[in-house]
Amino acid sequence: MLQLTYSPDTRTVSLVDRRWGVDIYRWQDRYITARELSYGYGVAYLDSLLSTLRYNYAPRPKPLPDAAAELESRDRARYIAQTTPESLLRNPQSRAACWACAQAGKSYSTEAEFWARRPVVRQAVAILAARQAQREAAKRPVVESGRIARLAAERRLSRTRDAILSAVKGLYRTATAGDHTTVVRLGSPSACGDSSKGDRYRGNCTYRKTDSTHTYTVPRDWLETVYGRDLETVDGMLVLSLEPVESADGREVYRAVWAAQGNGFALKTRRGYLVSHGGEAHLGDTVAQALRQCVRPYHRVLAHA
Repeated sequence: MLQLTYSPDTRTVSLVDRRWGVDIYRWQDRYITARELSYGYGVAYLDSLLSTLRYNYAPRPKPLPDAAAELESRDRARYIAQTTPESLLRNPQSRAACWACAQAGKSYSTEAEFWARRPVVRQAVAILAARQAQREAAKRPVVESGRIARLAAERRLSRTRDAILSAVKGLYRTATAGDHTTVVRLGSPSACGDSSKGDRYRGNCTYRKTDSTHTYTVPRDWLETVYGRDLETVDGMLVLSLEPVESADGREVYRAVWAAQGNGFALKTRRGYLVSHGGEAHLGDTVAQALRQCVRPYHRVLAHA
């Protein structure tokens, strides 16, 4: 009786006669035909059986690698090793893969790793996410730091300028032939005036016009402390600041700073007191001087009585 065995370790096929315990034929790594068998027991059967064993168990040689494919694989590995986040984003296809990761909230994907290593892909995705966040932030209306305070200061300065321009009309000498400019600032109270040469007169006249400039600096609370008390102009002069000193017996005393007329277009900053009494308000270097100006109308009435 014949027994056909196969050893996977040695990849060997053996045909053994069990009655005598001897190998009829041993085959290894090559095809066996019936003519090579020394016995004629079931030649056709053995031939088909050996063919089946060869097909199922015989080692198949590995196909030789394609030279072009191997070269392409090496070039791709070299390209991946040299890829940086910047070069990855310059490539439209790899950029699209990284953008898909950023949109999905992922740090990498299989499509993106085809173009670069995972750390490089993560850096590229982070760059795209940061750019997208900047674009979204630019679309949102963001209140600039200090913008509200600056707008409030600009509005206050505009209101103060309008009130002072209306108050100083006709109070001080200004240029008539030339141009006059009034400057209003917020800060420590002061006043100054200056003149300069302007445009030439018409015709053949070689003389130039004289321009004048008046600059008034008032505190930030001028609208509340001076304009709100209806004391912006007293004795024909502009009051720059007021600081309450006392209020008794129906009179109010303030420490005041005002602008006085100087030589030409010049202005002088004077300091003293303002006394409001009996519906009258006057300025003076001292409280007594200002108070005498307030009670003088009553003295005239008493003198004529």
